[in-house]
Amino acid sequence: MKKKRRIRVNDPQLRKVRNQLRMVLIRAVGAESKKMHKEMRSLKADKNGALKTIDALSPLELKRFRELQNSENDNRRIVEASICQCATCRQIDKDMVFNPSYNMWFCVDCYAQTREFYKRIKQERKERGVSREDYDDFDEDYFKSFT
Repeated sequence: MKKKRRIRVNDPQLRKVRNQLRMVLIRAVGAESKKMHKEMRSLKADKNGALKTIDALSPLELKRFRELQNSENDNRRIVEASICQCATCRQIDKDMVFNPSYNMWFCVDCYAQTREFYKRIKQERKERGVSREDYDDFDEDYFKSFT
């Protein structure tokens, strides 16, 4: 998507369906992640069941282990960037707003809080006569994307 989008569901029954579908998707990813983690653990276990270090894995085992790690991370990132949960608070039962600058979904509460925080900081900086450079750790571009 290229524009900010707000997805609002007013009907309580539709909200219930939406929330249940989100939960199904999140649980499916969790189950897949659990299978990958189990395989990763079996790769790291020796014949006696003791865990080996990464350095003790054969090149093929290490390759498979890294593939599983990457797949697990990809799945986690897909869920985090999806409309299934808020990128900030991880809530799944809220209406969502899409922020195209970061390609992520935020619940309406977090989105509003971030927007209000930026307005407040911007006003405080204006009153004090503080420039943008005086805030090294303040990511203004991030906060501007919420306005």
